[in-house]
Amino acid sequence: ASGLLGVALLLAGAPWWVAVGAFLVVYNALHLWLRVWGLRIGLRDGLEVGKALKAVPLQALGDRAGDAGAALAGFSAVLMAGRAGHGEWWQWALGALAVALGVALGTRVRPVAFLALLATVLAGLVLAGNS
Repeated sequence: ASGLLGVALLLAGAPWWVAVGAFLVVYNALHLWLRVWGLRIGLRDGLEVGKALKAVPLQALGDRAGDAGAALAGFSAVLMAGRAGHGEWWQWALGALAVALGVALGTRVRPVAFLALLATVLAGLVLAGNS
């Protein structure tokens, strides 16, 4: 999700350093918070840390990140479609459908969304190189 945030910012026209900075801040804030939290739980519970970790809804956090990533992939597809075709209405509609499916299906659509986004990015690069 943090990587897709950086991609979406780039596609939206943000300077590269803003996209990289946003990626680094979001990624590091979350993973450093999780490491500090895990260390505290480990120090507090010692060998019983497994029981403490099972009681915490870490899966829900992963699901939320997956949903955010799916929505950002759809948003990136909208931006790439607009760039590739200079914003024709059907491309924006297709991108909006991609966002809606990303939000509705969440992590179940990851492999397909990744391939579709990759194909969209490659098509955009090829079209940009030919113009």
